[in-house]
Amino acid sequence: MGEPATASAHRGLRFQNLRYTRKTMLIELGVPEIPQDERLGHHPPGMRGVYARTITRMRRAMAEGLQALWEWL
Repeated sequence: MGEPATASAHRGLRFQNLRYTRKTMLIELGVPEIPQDERLGHHPPGMRGVYARTITRMRRAMAEGLQALWEWL
């Protein structure tokens, strides 16, 4: 048997930590909630999940912002 899916790649680091970091970066960039949810694979509850949609401009701005952060690091 291999390592469980939640096993750490590095002591103290879990895959979930990377998701927390990504969410924090998206908030820092001012990305609206709906594109954040889409990027993280979340399904927003209620009417927000029914009527809210992302557009190309939102996705492009999000990608450019993440790229700029990556290059800054």
